[in-house]
Amino acid sequence: MKRNAWRTGTVLAGGMMFACMGVLGGYAQAGCPDGFPFAGVFILALAVSLTVLAILSRVPRGKLSGESFSSGMLQKKSRVFVFLVICYLPALLVTFPGSFAYDVPFQLKQYYTGAFSAHHPLVHTLLLGGCTALGRMLGSINLGAALYTAVQVLAMAACLTGCVESIRRQGGKGAAGISALFFGLYPLHMFMAVNATKDVLFSGCFAWFFCLLGERLSDGSPGPEGMAGLGTAALLLRSNALYAVVAWLLLSALILGKRCRVLLLPTTGAVVLSFALGTGLGTLLGAAPTERVEMLSVPLQQLGRVRNVCPEKLDEGEIRVIDRLMPNESWKLYDPGISDPLKFEADEAVLAEHPEEVIRVWLSVLHKCPMECLNAFLLTAYPFFFPYTSYRVPGYYLQMEISHSYYEWCDFEQIHSQSLAPRLLSALSWRFGARGAMQIPVLGWLFNMGLICWVMLLLVWRRLLNREWKAFAWSLLPVCLWLTFLLGPVMAGRYIYPFVCCMPGLLFGCRQRKTNLEEMI
Repeated sequence: MKRNAWRTGTVLAGGMMFACMGVLGGYAQAGCPDGFPFAGVFILALAVSLTVLAILSRVPRGKLSGESFSSGMLQKKSRVFVFLVICYLPALLVTFPGSFAYDVPFQLKQYYTGAFSAHHPLVHTLLLGGCTALGRMLGSINLGAALYTAVQVLAMAACLTGCVESIRRQGGKGAAGISALFFGLYPLHMFMAVNATKDVLFSGCFAWFFCLLGERLSDGSPGPEGMAGLGTAALLLRSNALYAVVAWLLLSALILGKRCRVLLLPTTGAVVLSFALGTGLGTLLGAAPTERVEMLSVPLQQLGRVRNVCPEKLDEGEIRVIDRLMPNESWKLYDPGISDPLKFEADEAVLAEHPEEVIRVWLSVLHKCPMECLNAFLLTAYPFFFPYTSYRVPGYYLQMEISHSYYEWCDFEQIHSQSLAPRLLSALSWRFGARGAMQIPVLGWLFNMGLICWVMLLLVWRRLLNREWKAFAWSLLPVCLWLTFLLGPVMAGRYIYPFVCCMPGLLFGCRQRKTNLEEMI
C-alpha cells in the first residue's frame, strides 16, 4: 500500500515537472509570443508525461538490466577496445586529419604565442599544441593534427571501455554488451571521437568516473586513488564540472547521510587535485585568469534583451550602467540564441571596478521586467530541456570540418582537410552537422538535445520511483552538470555529449540487491 502511494505521488510529481518543461520549451520554441496557450499545452504535456511515467513505474527492474542480451564478441575488455577503435576509424578517414573547429584556433594561438589564458583548459591546450608542434618538426602540421586525433580516439576508446567494464561488474554481461554496441555504433560517438574539442576527452573521463562512483557506492569498490586521478582529469578539462561535483556531493550527503562517506575520498581528492594542478599550471605558464563575463551569460542576455525590447522601463542610471557595460551600443548585438556577441563586447573593467553596481542594476531589471528576463533565459536554454522540432540555435549542431577563421596570427602552414571522402564529409556536415540531422525523419530524434535530456531525467526518475536511494543520489551527478549548462552561452551538440556518454551507466549502473526488509514492504 505504501509502495503504491509512493509511486503514485512520484509519478504525479514527475508529470508536473515534465509538463512544466514542455510548456516553457514550447513557449520558447514559438518565440515567446503573447497569447500562448499555456493551459492547453500544459494539459497535453501532463497527460503524455503521466502516461510515460506510469508505464515506466510498472516495468520490473530486470527488464532494464540487459540480462537477456549476450554477445560473445564483446566479452573481453581488449575486444571492446578494438571494437570501439574500429568503429571510430571511418570517421577519421572521412574527416582526416580530424575536425579542428570551435576553440582550436584560439588554443593554438595561445600555445604558439605563449599568451596562455585559463579561458580554455590549459591541459588540453598543451596537448593540442604539443601534437601539432611535433608534426611541424616532422614536416607537416597535418601530421601533428592526425597525431592528436589518434591520441584522442585511443583515449576515448579506453575511457568508454572502462565504462563498459564497470557496467559489466554492476549489471552483468548483457548490460556490458549493450553498452559496448551503443558506444561503438551510435553516430555521435564516432564523430565526437575525431573532434578536437575539450568536450570529448572531458566526456570520456567524466562518464568513466561516474560509472566507478556508482560501483563504489553499491559495493565499496574500486579503490579511491585511481578514481580520484580520473576525476581530476575530467575536472581539469571543464571548470563547470567542478561546481557540479561539489553541489552533487552536498546533495548526496543530504539524501544518503553517513552512507555518502564512501564517495568523499575520490570526489574531494579530485576537486582538490584539479584545483591545485590547474592553479599551479596557470602560474607556471603565466596564464591570464578567466574573464568574469564568462560566468555572466544569463545576466548579459537579460540586460541586453531588456535594453533592446523595453528600454522605456529603465531609468537613466540603469541605462548608463548597461551602456558602460556594453560600450559602443554593443547591446544591439543581442542574439536570442547565443550570448557570445554580448560577452565578447562586454567591458571587463566595468565588472572588475564596479561589480556591486552591475549586480544592483541586474536585480532591478529582474524586478521591473521579469517576463523579458525569463524570455531571455528560455530562448537560449530551451533546446537543452525541450525536445524541439527544428534546430534553431545559431551555428552548427556539430562542426565536422576544419575552421579557417581566426588564424590571423599564424605565419606558417595551417591545418587543412585531406578527407578521403570529401563529398561524404560535405553531405554529413549539412545533414548531420548543421542541423543535428533534424531533416532526417525519425532518425533525427536520436540527436535531439532536448530528447536526450528527457531520457536522462526519466532514467533518474525511475530510480526515485523504485526508491533506490543510493542509485538515485548517484544519478544526480549528470543532472547537476546539466544544470550548469543551462546557464551557458549557447546550446551546441558537443555540450550534450557528456550525458550521452553517461546514458549506459544511468541505465545499468549502481544496481542494488533487495534486502529482506525491502522485499517485505
